[in-house]
Parts: sequence; structure tokens; C-alpha cells
Amino acid sequence: LQFQLTAKDSELEALSVHVDTLHAEVEGLKAIQESTKHTYQEECRVFQESARSSENEWKAAQQTVTELKDNIALVKKTLEITQLELEAKVEENKMNKGQCKQTNDALNEVTGFLNDETKRADEAKAKFEKQMEIWENERIMLNEKMLKLEKERDAAIEHSRNSDKREDDWYQKMKMMDEVRRCLHNKVIQLSGNIRVFVRVRPTLVGEANTTSQSASSHKKVVSNESPFHFPRICDRDVSSSSSSSSGSVMSSDDVTKHVLEMTEPFKDRGGLSNRRKKWKFGFDNVFTPSENQSDVWNATEPLVQSAIDGFNVCVFAYGQTGSGKTYTMLGDAKNEGLIARSVRKFFTTKHEVEATSRGSSSVDISVELLEIYNEHVRDLLAPNSGPGGKEVKLNVNSNDAVGNVVASVSSQKEVMDILSVAQSRRCVRATKSNAESSRSHMIFTMHFSLSNTNGFSRQGKLHICDLAGSERLGKSGANSVSGSTLLKETQNINSSLSTLSNVIEKLQSGSPHVPYRDSKLTSLLRESLGGDSKTLAVVCCSHDFHESLCSLRFAAKVNQVNLKAVEKFSC
Repeated sequence: LQFQLTAKDSELEALSVHVDTLHAEVEGLKAIQESTKHTYQEECRVFQESARSSENEWKAAQQTVTELKDNIALVKKTLEITQLELEAKVEENKMNKGQCKQTNDALNEVTGFLNDETKRADEAKAKFEKQMEIWENERIMLNEKMLKLEKERDAAIEHSRNSDKREDDWYQKMKMMDEVRRCLHNKVIQLSGNIRVFVRVRPTLVGEANTTSQSASSHKKVVSNESPFHFPRICDRDVSSSSSSSSGSVMSSDDVTKHVLEMTEPFKDRGGLSNRRKKWKFGFDNVFTPSENQSDVWNATEPLVQSAIDGFNVCVFAYGQTGSGKTYTMLGDAKNEGLIARSVRKFFTTKHEVEATSRGSSSVDISVELLEIYNEHVRDLLAPNSGPGGKEVKLNVNSNDAVGNVVASVSSQKEVMDILSVAQSRRCVRATKSNAESSRSHMIFTMHFSLSNTNGFSRQGKLHICDLAGSERLGKSGANSVSGSTLLKETQNINSSLSTLSNVIEKLQSGSPHVPYRDSKLTSLLRESLGGDSKTLAVVCCSHDFHESLCSLRFAAKVNQVNLKAVEKFSC
């Protein structure tokens, strides 16, 4: 029995050594697992979900090994207790063979249990090695993807460098094409005439639709709603006929590039004689019928506004009798914007485009000024104390610029329109028999467009938009009803300045060496826009008053014959 116990002890010691070996292997596997985990942690981040699942399996295996260790410790403790019990029994009772057999069975059971746990540990080790092989394959694939991404990154960097170079090339080409466009645009404007004349006939108002006359023979009133204006189409023209009208005047209407406007004398009672009504035919750069709207006028005017942006002096003025629609054409209303609002929008749209495409190398400054010429006194409508008794600005005769007036720098279209609204409220407006809200002064709205870049290049353009006071007859407006009245003085000054403007136009037409710009504050301020290489547009507005409209059209025909600059002398 003692010999058997000694053999059992040897077996137990062998088992213990084996258990320690298993423990060392487990520890080694654990160390390998930790090393592998730290080595490939970065590469396996992409496959985190798969690794996490494997880690859970490894934890399960580790837990199994831990349970195995616990079981081994428990068995070892049980063996120790059993050994003590056997020793006690040997000493006391000399254990019999049956008790030894039970102990041997118990040891066999423990051995079988250890064999099972060892098998499970081997399976866990094989599974872990397989997972390690999968991780290694995934790491290789990850490295290949990383190499591919690095190549794509290098290709993208090279493409970006080439794109920057191409962008610089396209930017330089764009600048060159813009300069070519500017030169060609200026040549087109010069070919079309640096001074242009548009005629706009406003729609008939209530009370103007019917005109009444009486026939002497029938003693019956004849009611006619015929408009004195006629707008022939191109296909209606007879190019072979002379442009002389029945009145014997020639009005440059034979030019097929011009838009033709005909006026017919109203019906007159000739005491039973045949009805002979005179006709006048005019040719202008553009003619707007009553059915055409503000957008049509703007589309024809926009090229001249572009010239101001391109660095030229441009003047747009509205001429016509009181109530013919000059202020509406220039200012418009909330639903139908006038030339001023549309010009302001184009200025700021161009400003944003230039600054956006130049990548910070160019900047545009826009400023405005508003002057009023009232009774031959120049007033600053932007001055703090401006108004009916507002600040008068002295005129610098040498440079024909107002000195001391406010030139407001603006940054948005809304800011300009707010300034214009304040200035318009300060403008002198009075009711007459011809118009309930008649402008009693000339208003000059000026916008400066200044372009500069980091290379030292700069270009300045100027746009004058003039809303002239209406020409009117003293008797018709009621200004002569009270001698020495304010209305009479205003009418006289308005007609005087418009007469000076007409005289200046005549001198320019005849090529006179002396042009009387200084005879009026209006022509003095507009001197740089009425001569040289400036661009001028006269928008002549007509109502359905025959005599007043005929006077306006004769003035327009006079302006239309002026050549500010010879066509062959192009300049950019």
C-alpha cells in the first residue's frame, strides 16, 4: 500500500508538473496574444468589428483556461486533503484495499477531467492560431490598401498642382478676354454713336383718350381717340422714298438702322375744305411704344451702363415736357424698377463678380453723389442740412465738378436706394396745372465705379443719370397767373437751362469751336459727358400732347445728329 501511495504521489507530482506546463503554455499564449494585440492594433482598426468578435472568443477561451486553473487548484487541494486523510487512515486503521480502490477511482476521475480540460485547451489554442492567421491575412490586405491609397493621394496632389496651374492660366486668359471684350464693346458703342437718342411714348392716361372738335358745316362735334403717334414696322418702310415729310423737313429717318416714329397733326376744322393733316417722320436709335415696359428700356440702356463699368464717362438724361414720364423712367416704382435701380444692381453684381474671380487681387469701390439744380443754384441733396433751404455747393468752373458736396461710399444696393429715397424726399416738387407732382429742379445722380488691384492698376468710370425738370409753357402750367411768383421763377429757370442745353447741342452739331457750356449750371456739370469720348444717352419722353411732344421730338432729332467722336478714331 505504501508503495502504491508513493506511486500515486509520483503520478500526482507528474500531473502537477503537467498542469504547471499547461499553465506556462497558457501564459505563453497569453503573452503572444498581448504582443500580437499591440503589434497589429493600428492595422486591425478597419476590421474592428471582426477583431472584437475574435476578442470575445479569446476571452471565452481565456475564461475557460481560468476555469481550468481553478479546477486544477481545486483538484490539487482535494488531493492534498485526500492524502492527509489516507495518511491518517494508514496510521490509524491501515486502510484496506477497498478504500485504496476508491481513492484510485477518484484519481482516475481527476485524471480524466484533466485530460478533457487539456483537450479543450488544445482546441482553444488551435482556434486562436487560426484566428491569428486570419488577422495576418487581413493585415496584409490592409497594407495593400494603404499602399493603393498612398498612390491615389500622391496622384491627387499632383493633379491639384496641375489644376492650380491651369486655374492661373485660365484666370490670365479670362483677364485678357475681358480686356478684349471691353475694347470690342467700346468699338460697338462708337460705331452705334457715342450719343444716342431713345424716344419713349407713355400710355394714354384717363382724360387724354378723347379729343373733341367741331365741324362748321355740320355743326356736330367730332370725337377722335386717334393717337398722334404711329410706329411703322421695318416691313412697312419704303426705302426708295425720300425722308422729307409733308412739312418739308428732313429728319434722318431714311437710315434703315434707325427706328422710325411718325407724328400726324390732329384733326382741324378747315371750314369744309379738304382735310390736309401734316405728318412728321423721325428716326432714332430706339423708339419705345406705350406697350413696352421698363425692362425694354433697360435692355437698350444696359450697354451704356457697361461702358461706365469699363471706365468711361457715361451720361443718361431724361428730357420731355411735364408729366411725360421722365421720373418714372428713371426711378420707377416698387414693381417696375427704373434705370437708376437697375444700374445700381448691375454695378454691385459686377463688383461681386470681379472680387470673386480675382481671388483677392482686385477690389471695387462704389460711391454716389446727388445734386439738385434749382433756380440755377446747385444743392447737395446728401448734405445733413439739405432740403428746401439746403446747402448750396459752389461750382468749380475749371474741372466742372461740384466742390464740397458729399460723396457717399456705399457697399450694397439697399444702401444706395435708401440714400436715393432720402434725396428724393428733399427734392423740390410742386403742383402745377400740368402735373400734380411736377419736379421743379434737375436732379443729377452720379455713381463712381473704381477698380484697383494689387499690381497698381486702377480704372475709374462714372455714370450720370439726370432726371431733368419738364419743359412747360407758362400759360399751360399756370406759372404766369401771379406775377413774380415762385412758380414763375422756377419755370423761367427750367426753360432757360433746357434752352441752354438745346443751344449746346446745336453748337456740337454744327462743330462750332465755342460751345456755351457755362451759360447754365446744368451744362457746366454735364460738360464732360456731352463732349469727347464720353457716352451719352438722351431718353426723350413724350405724352399725347401733340405740340409739346413735337417740340421734344425736334430736340431729340437735333441731339441725334450730334457726333461726339469720329467713328474711325477707336480707343479702348
